[in-house]
Amino acid sequence: MADQKFFQWQNDILLKDIYPMRLVKLRDFLVFYKEADLWAEYKNKDISTLAADVKAYDDSMDYARAAAYKKYISSRNYFMVKDARSFYVKYKPIEEEAMRLIQQNHDYFISSWPRDIRGERAFIQSRIESFKTQLGFLRDRIRYLQRQLEGMLPEHPNRGKVEAEYKIKNESALPMLLEEMEKLREFDATYDKIEGPKLEWYKLSKGDPNYTPNEAEFLVNYDPKVP
Repeated sequence: MADQKFFQWQNDILLKDIYPMRLVKLRDFLVFYKEADLWAEYKNKDISTLAADVKAYDDSMDYARAAAYKKYISSRNYFMVKDARSFYVKYKPIEEEAMRLIQQNHDYFISSWPRDIRGERAFIQSRIESFKTQLGFLRDRIRYLQRQLEGMLPEHPNRGKVEAEYKIKNESALPMLLEEMEKLREFDATYDKIEGPKLEWYKLSKGDPNYTPNEAEFLVNYDPKVP
């Protein structure tokens, strides 16, 4: 039996950290070739004979729009939670500096969330960039502590202190910030599907103060039917 092969992008931490777009690109690749196959299958068929297919497609689009809006609302609500600590109690112990940065992120969302769609995605992406910077600082600190330990004798009086900091930074702080970063990226990804409809609703409602439906209804029932 051949030895099992392991690739770096299969590591959960690396997948969220330095390979976050791999699955997205793989999905896009598969979608492209699936579309080509569907075109070859349906291009010579009469639409009148495809009523069941059309209904199944419409139903799937309705579900996709509802799911996209649900994911968007879930992500937005998460970042609007004032006290984020309860989401990180699984890390034992919680690293307080990482918790402070996460809490600060939520505070920024609560105090500075844009009033309309035009600034929303840019705001989220600015928070992603901020977290990239903080992750860089944290990794530098972890590498520094690791080098210290490598150069310390076992009986060095400061070794216990350095080991304790290295352990909590590497096993709590880093996973905590990576988790918050992943949530930011997931929130940003929801705009791939809802940004266009949200912008369209904004323009329609801006031109007519009495415009209906509201944003939520508009997004869930948006036409043209695209996922």
